[in-house]
Amino acid sequence: MQNAISDTCSSWLHTIRNIQPLYDKIIMSVDIGPTIRPTIIKNNNGYCVFLEEFWYDNIKAEYYDTHGASSCILDEKVEWTTKELDNWNNVQRTAWDMWQFKYKKDAERFIVVYYLKWAK
Repeated sequence: MQNAISDTCSSWLHTIRNIQPLYDKIIMSVDIGPTIRPTIIKNNNGYCVFLEEFWYDNIKAEYYDTHGASSCILDEKVEWTTKELDNWNNVQRTAWDMWQFKYKKDAERFIVVYYLKWAK
C-alpha cells in the first residue's frame, strides 16, 4: 500500500514539475523564508537605512504571498528597529521600514547593532 501512495505522489510531483519547472526552488524558498537586511543609501539629507527582504534564489516575488509568514518576520524586525532607534540622536523615521540618519557613521553603527541582534 505504501508503494502505491509513494508512486501516486511521485506521479503528481512529476506533473507539477512539468507545469512549473521552478517548483523545487519555490518550495525551498518558502521553507527557508526571507532574510531581512538593512541597506544604506546616500541621499540629499544624509543616509537612509531601510529593511530589505531577500529570498532564496530570488524566487519569492511572483510566487509567494508577502502577507503570510514573511511579513511577520519583517514586522518583527521593523518593530524592533523602531524601538531601538527611538533612543538614538540624529535619526528620524521616514517610512514604515525606512530611517533617515544625519551621519553615515551612525547609520553604519546601527547596521552593526542590527546584525548583532539578529545574527543566526
